[in-house]
Amino acid sequence: MGLAVDMGAAVLWQVAIPMGVMGIWQAMAEYRAIVVAICLVLSFIRRYRVRKGALQE
Repeated sequence: MGLAVDMGAAVLWQVAIPMGVMGIWQAMAEYRAIVVAICLVLSFIRRYRVRKGALQE
């Protein structure tokens, strides 16, 4: 995971430099919100499937 983050940072470095510090902070906040939303959706899907499977047995 760390290697993937390092490689992604190296590839996106040319995009990140012109954004400046505040632009990077804003982008990280947006990405964090997206990751949290995806995790919540996936957990609800998993929870639904587990409950659905428990009812069928």
